This record gives sequence, C-alpha cells and structure tokens, in this order.
Amino acid sequence: AVERHRLRKTAVACFKSSIDGRYSESAIVTHSGSSLAAIPVSSGADILRHIRRLSPQVVAVDEAFMIDGCADALIEAFRQGMSVYVSSIELSANLKTFPEMEKILSYATRVEKCAAVCVSCGDDAHLTHRPAPSLEEISVGGADTYQPLCWSCHPLANPSGEKND
Repeated sequence: AVERHRLRKTAVACFKSSIDGRYSESAIVTHSGSSLAAIPVSSGADILRHIRRLSPQVVAVDEAFMIDGCADALIEAFRQGMSVYVSSIELSANLKTFPEMEKILSYATRVEKCAAVCVSCGDDAHLTHRPAPSLEEISVGGADTYQPLCWSCHPLANPSGEKND
C-alpha cells in the first residue's frame, strides 16, 4: 500500500524502530529482500517530530510494537487526517499482548493479518515462537531466533500438543 502512495507522488514518511537493525539501519527490509527507506526512531515523540518537519499525507511504521509511545503518535497523525499504516506483530513469543498494539488496534479502520507459514506443520502461522528462552519480551532477531508457528503447534497456545483442526 505504501508503494502505491509513493508511485502517486503522495508525501510518505516511513519509520522503523531504531533497535531493529537486522537487515538495515535506515530501511524496512522484508525477509525476502524487498526494501523501503525509513527513518529510525526510538519513541512516538521522535515520530511526531519528524511528522511536523516532513508534513506527510501518509505515515507508515514497521514493527510498531518496538516503539514506545508509537500508538499515541499514530493516533495523533490519524486525527490530523493522515493515512496511517502499521506493520507489527501483536503478541510476544510468550503470547503476551504488546501495549502499543493494544492501544492502536482500537483505532484501526482496517486490519489485515498476514500469516506466515508454520515451520512445524505448514498451516497459517499467526504466532511467533522463540525456542531459546529469554526474559525480554522484545528481543530483535530473525529466523535464527524466532519461528512462525500456528496455534496448534505453539507450545504455549496448545500445551497438550494435540493438533486442532
């Protein structure tokens, strides 16, 4: 959707978490290699500061769950008439909701959930699993750290291990 706005010459401001440097410090990069220039930010206040400077019509944020205050900043952008796009997971590997996502989902006018493929059974995967335990809810990592799993295969979502059909 963001690329369509750019092709139409709409003013777009893209943001990413400054702690997410997996593939690039200044671009949103998919696991398959597509990229989009983005401004690294550490807070919602950073987003608002850049929005005031850039005056975009469209704001896009990747991995919103990693940015403290992101929800309030994006709600403010929405109230100012900007189109807002958010890409993020909603649940941690421990199946806890991220506060930023809890807050912003209530304002969403459209939600599109894009499933990954469960590495265990091949079904749609809406959860992430971290095989190596960690005390941190937010820990940046890629395929080496996290695995996409479906509800039936995730050990916390389905402790019995029985396949739900």
